[in-house]
Amino acid sequence: MPNPDREPKIPQHIQEIIQQDKIDVLIEMASNLASRMGGSDPELRNVTNTQIRNVYASVKRVASSSDPSDKERRRQIQMLLPRLHYAKQRADKLKPLADELAECIHALQTTDDEVYRTRFKNFADYLEAIVAYHYKPSGKH
Repeated sequence: MPNPDREPKIPQHIQEIIQQDKIDVLIEMASNLASRMGGSDPELRNVTNTQIRNVYASVKRVASSSDPSDKERRRQIQMLLPRLHYAKQRADKLKPLADELAECIHALQTTDDEVYRTRFKNFADYLEAIVAYHYKPSGKH
C-alpha cells in the first residue's frame, strides 16, 4: 500500500487543471506561466519555445497512440520525469517549468483508465496552451 507521506503533494491549481478539468484555470495558469517565461520572471526569462516544444512533442507522441492509458503509454509519460530532471540540470532556467510539469505528471496517477485518459488530455491541453501563450510574449521559435 502506498505511503501517503511519500506521495507528492499536488498544488491546488494542478489538481484543478488535471484532475478537475477546470478549463478556466488551465487557461489562466498557462497564460501566467507563459508570461513569466516571456520576461516577467527572471528565473524563467529565457526559456525558448523549442525547449517547451521538445517536451510537448513527447506528450503528443503518446497522445497520438491508440490508447494513452495503456501500460506502455503510462510508462512513457512516467519517463518524462527523468527527462525533465535532466533538462533542468542542464539549464537552471527550466527548473520552474520542469517542476510544474512533473507535478502535472504526478497528478495523472489513477488506476481508472477512463479517468487517466481525461487527466492525460488535460495535461496535453495545458502544455499546448503554455506553448501557444509563450509564443506571443517571447517571439522566440
